[in-house]
Amino acid sequence: MDPTIAHVLQRAPDIDTYAESLRSGRRCLRVATICSGSEAPMIALEKLGLRVDHVFSCEIEPFKQAFIFRNFSPGVLFRDACQLGESMAEDAWGVLRGVPTEGVDVLVAGTSCVDFSALNHSKKRLRDGGQSGRTFEGMIRWVTTAKPAMVLLENVCGAPWGEMCAAFELIGYTVQKTELDSKRFGLPQTRIRGYALALLGKSNGNWSSA
Repeated sequence: MDPTIAHVLQRAPDIDTYAESLRSGRRCLRVATICSGSEAPMIALEKLGLRVDHVFSCEIEPFKQAFIFRNFSPGVLFRDACQLGESMAEDAWGVLRGVPTEGVDVLVAGTSCVDFSALNHSKKRLRDGGQSGRTFEGMIRWVTTAKPAMVLLENVCGAPWGEMCAAFELIGYTVQKTELDSKRFGLPQTRIRGYALALLGKSNGNWSSA
């Protein structure tokens, strides 16, 4: 196993147990990403040895689109998270494509943080119509329709996590939020970010923080 992945699993041993149950299954894990960046989630899943069906990516930056296109094989590469609440959305080449909503198991999303960042002196709230709020709205509308079993959402610590978690709870998810520093997981940098894990349905009460 990759040494970095092994190091991470020391901090979260249940992940490897769950991964092993997926590796022994008969079908692929169906995954989608929004604000996909460099597709770190897909790399991590590959390192865990999982068979993955990469349903779609969504990334607005052209150089990141090019990276995803060259190095990954999503079923569709969409360009704008704000459009994902509709039945059709533009792909990276401006062609309207149907938005997949059936059978996705996991969504990993890192919606825009620009309006919530501590470096922004003109911050906007979630419902103020800023870029951050609009990308979150596009994502949550897709989740409302698609109902993936699990959503992992990343954003800056100063994001309106209470409102964002409440939006998931409103559509039937149980949510837990935490903050993690990347230096604890094998990366040579201090980068503290907030993460919310949303599971479809009611919790059994056994959740614990990372």
